[in-house]
Amino acid sequence: MKLYLIRHGQSVANRDHISAGWGEFPLTELGREQARRVGEYLRRMKPFDKIYVSDLVRTRQTFECAFGPETEHVLCPLIREVHAPFAGRSFAELVEEYGPDYQAAMRRMDYSAFGGEGPQELAARLLAFRDQVVADNLERVAAVCHAGVIRAFLALTVGVPSTELRPFTDNCSISVFEYDRNENTWRLRHYNWIPELE
Repeated sequence: MKLYLIRHGQSVANRDHISAGWGEFPLTELGREQARRVGEYLRRMKPFDKIYVSDLVRTRQTFECAFGPETEHVLCPLIREVHAPFAGRSFAELVEEYGPDYQAAMRRMDYSAFGGEGPQELAARLLAFRDQVVADNLERVAAVCHAGVIRAFLALTVGVPSTELRPFTDNCSISVFEYDRNENTWRLRHYNWIPELE
């Protein structure tokens, strides 16, 4: 079984360098175009058996632009972005106010000291999601989600704490993970892949 994790397109928060977390920030026009382009590529492939979508607005809009709003899908809070309780505040402002503590929290995706979510909570959500995908017993599954989710899923797959991984994940990139039912193991096939369209 292959699981395609698709990051959302550029959001207003991405463009304006502000913290997003669980905040409801829509896509920019560039983000919508990114989603349309990745959707054009994905629609050339064999259809997905199931598509999960984070329930935040930027992922819902990415799904609609990429696949069309009429396409069957499942809204899934388990694949929301890591909860950082600073939605709407600029990164520069947060660094000025909290200094190295905030910078360390960003690097480690650990906002527990600020009343947000830590790596253990995010990992627990993703393990529940992963178990659900395995239980579906399908061949091709997609999930439209977030950079932090993809990074944490990578960490779970390769067995490295997410606090020690800092891979870059582009807007509307595709990361592919494969599950071997016989061995009950996950493997990384592609990370941060942006398809080129002719």
